[in-house]
Amino acid sequence: MFGNIKSKIEKFDIQEINESARHQKPRSLFYLWFGSNLTVADFIIGSDFLLGYLSNLYMIIALVIANAGGAALLAFMSILGPLKGRSQMALSEGAYGVAGGKAMSLLQFINTGGWLTVNLIIASQALLFLMSSGATQGFGASPLFDLFAIGSIIVVSLVVFLLAFFGHSIIKAFETVMSAVLGLMFAYIILNVLIFHVSDVINQSNSVTTFSWISFGTVIMLTFSYIMSWGPYASDYSRYIPRNEKLWKSFLYTFMGGFLASIGAEFAGLLAAYVLGTSSSSDSIFFPVLGSLWFIGPIALLLGGIAANSLNLYSNFLSLKTIVTRASKLPIILIVSLASIVMAVLFYGDFSGFYETFLYILDYWITPWIGVMIAEFLIMKAGDHERKSITWSILISYLLSIAVSYPFMNSIEYYLGIPIPFYSLLGGVDISYIVSFFSAIILTVFVELFVFKRKIIWKGTKSADA
Repeated sequence: MFGNIKSKIEKFDIQEINESARHQKPRSLFYLWFGSNLTVADFIIGSDFLLGYLSNLYMIIALVIANAGGAALLAFMSILGPLKGRSQMALSEGAYGVAGGKAMSLLQFINTGGWLTVNLIIASQALLFLMSSGATQGFGASPLFDLFAIGSIIVVSLVVFLLAFFGHSIIKAFETVMSAVLGLMFAYIILNVLIFHVSDVINQSNSVTTFSWISFGTVIMLTFSYIMSWGPYASDYSRYIPRNEKLWKSFLYTFMGGFLASIGAEFAGLLAAYVLGTSSSSDSIFFPVLGSLWFIGPIALLLGGIAANSLNLYSNFLSLKTIVTRASKLPIILIVSLASIVMAVLFYGDFSGFYETFLYILDYWITPWIGVMIAEFLIMKAGDHERKSITWSILISYLLSIAVSYPFMNSIEYYLGIPIPFYSLLGGVDISYIVSFFSAIILTVFVELFVFKRKIIWKGTKSADA
């Protein structure tokens, strides 16, 4: 399938991709983001966290709004691949300066490492569930199950390691296959519930009799925070698209792939929870949902976890390479893989608490970072500050946008107990992502116009006087 193995190992990392090496078609971005988002994390959002908030109609509306917004941010970042031909976090140096860009890369390194752990835990749980024919899983059940659990974590990590080692072309081929395989699996899960468990869906929907803006906002921000967190990965997978390809194609294919997969996986998880009448991340959820074909569910979670983690490990390497430019690929991905195995073992028994806290709190840095990048590269014809060590005015704009959004970080009070001014007023809904995103855009444009005296606004592949 892959021809000569050595020829398939990627030759580039964070440097700009030569135009002669750019042979990727924009439509490949649909398969990549579709396959990587039909994953365990999306499914668990639906099965673990969304049940009981809204009736079906308002739930669908909230999921559409959240995933459309998050997919749009991902798609905007994807445009930078064909436009600049560089990995996503290496482009941060153009906005923040070399040292400032390295600081952003460190945050992305931590972010990708966290997602590696999240997906590794659920994918390994699914594999263990299949290996034990549906028996009780987890550490502490028995020494034998402990060995099986560790073994499943190692097996999943090994597959992800190999995909990341070969790099872009193999990951792209794998995600294309997974987009078809996982698409059929998740479609089956959804149709199975709607056909054979429609009464459970109706009963659960009818159990929510009142509409609440707080519940509506909670669902939107919870699901939005997942898909937009792919933003710092985007151009890692679009930089092989030729510069002369129309940018709207990269945007559209990225948007549709991420949007359709994310909303589909979340809806499948929610429907599975409807059947049980309670939220649960246990793989035993597939017994009552899928009956004799229960194994389709954990296989989908296993493959989805591998699909997502191949992107996580690859982008993790590119982020660290941006920080330590002389670092070699093999030792980086090997050390990170081993670290993720240790983290997965440590948090295996308390996954739900780890995931929910991680999903909310770590993502605070991402939306203002995306806001700065959009302002620098897609609004202003800027993004050329890499000759500086730190572009303080841009970095201060970024930090100010986080500071402005702090009073809206209700998750900080909920999870860490630190008082937040608007916690009670907003009923626990965290809208800080929205506040920091637009604040970052406004502040960055202001800096470019009045500090750097820019007179050029970017329009497509051309520019015009402001």
